[in-house]
This record gives sequence, C-alpha cells and structure tokens, in this order.
Amino acid sequence: MNSEITSFAAITTIANNDVLPVTDVSEAVLKKITVQQIQEASVASSLVVSGVTVSGLTVGSVLFAGSGGVITQDNANLFWDNTNKRLGIGNASPAAQLHIGAALASGYGIVVGHATNDAVLQLGKNADNRGFMSWVNASNIISIGTRVASTDYLNTLVLKDGNVGINTASPAISDGKGLHIAGKILRIQTAKTPANLRDTGNIGEICWDSEYIYVCVNTNTWKRAAISGWG
Repeated sequence: MNSEITSFAAITTIANNDVLPVTDVSEAVLKKITVQQIQEASVASSLVVSGVTVSGLTVGSVLFAGSGGVITQDNANLFWDNTNKRLGIGNASPAAQLHIGAALASGYGIVVGHATNDAVLQLGKNADNRGFMSWVNASNIISIGTRVASTDYLNTLVLKDGNVGINTASPAISDGKGLHIAGKILRIQTAKTPANLRDTGNIGEICWDSEYIYVCVNTNTWKRAAISGWG
C-alpha cells in the first residue's frame, strides 16, 4: 500500500516494517525501502566504502572488532608505522619491519624483545616437536635448542660474550674468544691433504688424511704430524 508522506518525526524505536524514503536520482522519483529490506541486503551482499574518515582514532591504529563487534584500537599492542612501513606487536614504536615486544636497537627484518622475560622465536610442527632461539635475560646469552618427541635439548648452540658453546650455557675459553664443546668428540668428516707445505691456507686451519694431521701455522704454511694405529 502506498502512503503519502506529509511530515517527518524523529525516530525513537525502529521496526522492521518501518519505511524509509529513498530518492532514485536516475528516475528523479522518490521510492521506499523497509528497514528489514536493508538488513537483508547487508547480510546477502558486501558493503564497499571508500574515503571514509573515522574520528577518535590515532594515526597508525590497526583496527579490529572488539567486544560486541565494536571497531576498536589498541596502539600499545598493535600499531602500524606507515612512514617507515613497520608493524609493532606489543610495541607502539616499531624499529623493524616486524617488531614484537620490547624496544631494541633499530634494524631490519624481525625484532623480538621483552623487557623482563626471555624473548623467544620458535619454529616447529607442534608443542612437542619444535626448535627455538631465545635471549636468556638471566645470563645474557643467545641459546638455540630443540624439543623432539617431548624431550628438550637445551643450549645446543650458545653465544655468550663473543664465545660459542655447544651443549653448554657457559662457554669458557682461557685466552681470547673461542669454541667450547661440552662433548667427547670433534668430527671433521672430510679428509684433505695439502699439496705441499706452501699450499694455500689460513692460520689455524686443521685437516687430516689417513697418514697425517695438518696444521696451517702461517699464511700458506703447513706443518704435519704422523698418526698411527695401536692395540
């Protein structure tokens, strides 16, 4: 049924069968649509909006649906730096393309930090089969380890004060910086025989073959010691 609109009043309660006037500019006529038709159209189709400005938001806000579906911002925990193209999670001043957690030195790539707890980066299949690299606050080390079939292999590789540790969280070197292996065997899998004592080499390089152990004692200068079996 068509009705003539003679006056307008403020809306207090909206009902599905309420009629809204709509101007069809293509035909220069006034048409009508019900509230229910608008609701059904919004469910059945996508709303495309461009050039919208929402007040009350901070520049860099990454919006999300909060409680009750309300558009929400939380810049302390989710922030986009559009000038430098950086995303901060738990950080409103990201120093890298992806910055998670506490503020660290500026850089590129991924930054993971935490002011009080260990910062951990994990890769894996599930909770019982994974690898992890962590900054351990208590000892100021980088520790790389794995968890395989629910068994932890901690400190497989450790970086501390310029030293490298394997299976130790506290690599100790008597002089200078070096490698500390908390194990019984050092394996160099492939044999190499220098052509002669003046063969190409760098100071400190070590190699072996079935007859000798070779050590480069100076640039392009090798010495060797014979090895033999026993028993």
